[in-house]
Amino acid sequence: MGLKMVDSVTAAQALRGCTVLNGSMDINLRGGNNIAAELEANLGQLEEITGFLKVRRSYALVSLSFLRNLRVIRGDTLMDGGYSFYAHDNQNLRQLWDWTQHTLSILQGRMFFQLNAKLCMSEIRKMEEVTGTRDRHTKNNIVSKTNGDQASCENQELKFSQVRATHDKIMIKWEPFWPPDFRDLLGFMVFYKEA
Repeated sequence: MGLKMVDSVTAAQALRGCTVLNGSMDINLRGGNNIAAELEANLGQLEEITGFLKVRRSYALVSLSFLRNLRVIRGDTLMDGGYSFYAHDNQNLRQLWDWTQHTLSILQGRMFFQLNAKLCMSEIRKMEEVTGTRDRHTKNNIVSKTNGDQASCENQELKFSQVRATHDKIMIKWEPFWPPDFRDLLGFMVFYKEA
């Protein structure tokens, strides 16, 4: 089959009911109405890809869970650079799969992640662990500074040193907090609940 481009709902509909894709898949979806439901209805039965899976510039996607039955990426055909899974410039992608309910094996090749602003490194590391690809990577395959750089990926509890309340305001003071790289600190959020 070669390379199957999924750049529209119509292209996804052509794969409806397919369980094994003899070839590779390139998902490039910039928008659309009810796209997640359409993708799940048309690609949700896919269990195996013999080549590689590329997801790029798919701004409409927040998750890859629409590929709910995908269990194997064989990597018989690899992208340039030896990649069997490639995720690049997916601005709204936050989750790959729910790893508590999904298993996936990548038999050959490496993974590539870059410019996925809302995809936290912890999600990528979990995929490495589940798929068995952890030891196949070089530092340039997965760029930590461009994945999750616009998301709140690491939360740390602050220790308050002073709390004062009056009838109309609360003043709080916390111990100084500095991450190893100050550029990683986007800001502080304080949540409260009226009692």
